[in-house]
Amino acid sequence: GNGASAQSLVVPPASRVAAPQGARAWLSAVRGQVDVLAPEAHPGSVGEALAPSARVRTGAGASAVVTLENGSTLALGEQTTVVMFASLPGPEGTPPAVATVLSRGQLRAAAGPQGDQAELLPIATNTATVFVGRSDAWLHTDLAGVTTRVGVYRGRMRVRSGTREYILRAGQRVIETASSSETVRLPLLRGPQWVTPPERVFSPGGPVDVTLAWAPVAPSPVTEARATPPSAARYRVVLARDERFEDVVAEERVNAPVTRWTARALGGGVYFARVTAIDHERFEGQPSAPTRFVVASPRLVEGALATGSQPGRRARLEVPEGFFCSLDGGLMLQATTLFLEPGRTHRIRCSTDARERTTGREMVIPESQSGPLVWEAHVVPASSLESGLGVLAVHLRDAEGHPVPWVALEASASEGVTIEPVREEAERGRYAAAVHWAPGTRRARFHLVANGGPSHDFEATP
Repeated sequence: GNGASAQSLVVPPASRVAAPQGARAWLSAVRGQVDVLAPEAHPGSVGEALAPSARVRTGAGASAVVTLENGSTLALGEQTTVVMFASLPGPEGTPPAVATVLSRGQLRAAAGPQGDQAELLPIATNTATVFVGRSDAWLHTDLAGVTTRVGVYRGRMRVRSGTREYILRAGQRVIETASSSETVRLPLLRGPQWVTPPERVFSPGGPVDVTLAWAPVAPSPVTEARATPPSAARYRVVLARDERFEDVVAEERVNAPVTRWTARALGGGVYFARVTAIDHERFEGQPSAPTRFVVASPRLVEGALATGSQPGRRARLEVPEGFFCSLDGGLMLQATTLFLEPGRTHRIRCSTDARERTTGREMVIPESQSGPLVWEAHVVPASSLESGLGVLAVHLRDAEGHPVPWVALEASASEGVTIEPVREEAERGRYAAAVHWAPGTRRARFHLVANGGPSHDFEATP
């Protein structure tokens, strides 16, 4: 229902480790099939140091993050190959140059926390070399290596192609080919805007679906006379567990004009999402601001009967902060704890809006988890001279000793005893029914059922 061109890709979480001692670069996140050829091919692992000429290759649906010693990162997309610290031949009579080579695929280079990338190596393709500097940039080269796409998200950077060298600023992009004779700077698509993204999502104890929506991208202004404004052909949505988008949970591309996407079967936790517009020339525009939301579930604390050393405990539901909940069709209240009456099934509906009494997510707590019911039942003689008449008296309490009212109580007995319908008395938690003993009956077994669930058996005499 997303209008997507592909199914959601859900992958195992990535992980991060501290820098290996003395390493100039290392794998700080790995997702899916990532191989390192240094020189033999082997699966890449988080924390692995990358030596000069080490080749990193990602498979379909995979990604990796290479962190440099100054804190800068190279985020590799799927089906991408890079060679670290490769020696490239320079002009005749000059020493070889050292650069990170993007052989195929795409990467995003981002400045370190201090924004100082003075020592960042150049990134080279077959048709261009970029010097990222204090900027965030996106690079893509095709499998044949004849076309290089470059876009700058933040700051500015130097680009060299053949004998040409120029500065590319934030919000600009270019295409360089082996036959390029001039530079045509075009605008990147602007970052989409989220439309009322959720901050909290209630989970009734299992995975939930979360829908995100964004506003279409407005065309960017064009500075080149012969250029036309780019438009969005697709959107790429990324969902991650961290704000650096290294621990990716799901990723999907949807075709324009669709501007919504549903993340399926999310468990509890904190999530971050961002969306990027992709134009008809496959350039990824500036990413949206990340949106953050929490999927939270209530915690059921089951009740317990009193012991010699511990008092009894009622069953309760601890509700996460920021939710309004109703218990058994009652008012939506912003309560942190809901105490449950024992012996009955409860329905809890929760939402972030107190007005959504009928549209929030609902969870059901069966009577088996709503806490123990404490029974006190016996048969006493009726205050009447009529022989064979008695009264079934029942007192129901929870584990903490509070009376339990409004219980549908059914009673039956063995042969020789007839019980009239049980009624609730004026005093909360107390119930009674008339009992008729047949002549000659000396003892009977009574069976009580509360709300069609919990039961209690006892024996009595006339």
